[in-house]
Amino acid sequence: MTAAIRCPGCQAELAPTDRFCSSCGAARPKYCSACGAALAPDARFCGQCGTKVEQGSAPTGQALPGLEAPALQAPPDVPPEPEPPPALREKFETVKAELQGDRREVVVLFADLSGFTSMSEKMDPESVTILMNRLLQSLADAVYEYEGYVDKFIGDAIMALFGAPLAHEDDPERAVLAALAMQDVVVRHNQTSDIPLALRVGINVGEVVAAHLGTGGRMQYTVLGDTVNVASRLEGQAKLHKVLVSEPVYRRVDHRFEATEVPPLALKGKSEPVRAFEIGAVRAATAAGRFAETPFVGRVEELTEVGEFLEGMSAGRPASRWCRSWSRSTSARSRTRA
Repeated sequence: MTAAIRCPGCQAELAPTDRFCSSCGAARPKYCSACGAALAPDARFCGQCGTKVEQGSAPTGQALPGLEAPALQAPPDVPPEPEPPPALREKFETVKAELQGDRREVVVLFADLSGFTSMSEKMDPESVTILMNRLLQSLADAVYEYEGYVDKFIGDAIMALFGAPLAHEDDPERAVLAALAMQDVVVRHNQTSDIPLALRVGINVGEVVAAHLGTGGRMQYTVLGDTVNVASRLEGQAKLHKVLVSEPVYRRVDHRFEATEVPPLALKGKSEPVRAFEIGAVRAATAAGRFAETPFVGRVEELTEVGEFLEGMSAGRPASRWCRSWSRSTSARSRTRA
């Protein structure tokens, strides 16, 4: 349902087709679509951000004058979800078409804006809608910058995925970088707004089931699992203006970001306290650069054999002996696994 528009003079509710207030005769208020500031009836430019106000010429009885113009958009019944860039959207659609429900490791990010309740009390509903849409688009753009996927919007909160449908080797790092970029979006907003907002972010990584859910023509790609629940709980525990990550995320990004461990968290639905870390500054560049070494997992025996091979080579032992031994051992393991 569209928020009611009220007369700036007497606060009477205006009908969607009213050009003037039927109670006091005041002109219908207009708002800048870029920043949400109120516009004077004869304004040609927004006094707050400088956006040009182009007057429309809709026929009587149809749309209100100027509502179809870029700087005077009417608030929609349901705010449109921000769209990813065309090239990224094509990647998403190509990969999603091949997924029919699979288990995979995914980084889940939850971010929630704080301060909209106070803003709604001080601003016209139409202005709040315009401003919220602009902020959500900027937050989504921060996710898209690192090729993340916006799963859904929940009021003034956002859920994003890194690793589904598009996977990268450094998805945990991408998620944290996106979270810091989202915090920057809010900082820039607060520099020009009289009503400051705050953002809290929670990030977790783990195995989920990724699939299309829904009925009929309303199918949506999303992920399910405890990993999602923990990410949401971490967001709820995060301080304002902070990014809180689980221990598995921290272990994957500690080479890139400074972090401070918080006291163990008692999260709803978890039988044991959960370790979490508050992300700080980006670490100075190291010789490893962005692509730090990825540790081997479950390859202790293989690494031991490689080490023995190198020791044998340095001691002058025949390389052929070690190559035959390596070939036999790897072949045996392959047959066992098959």
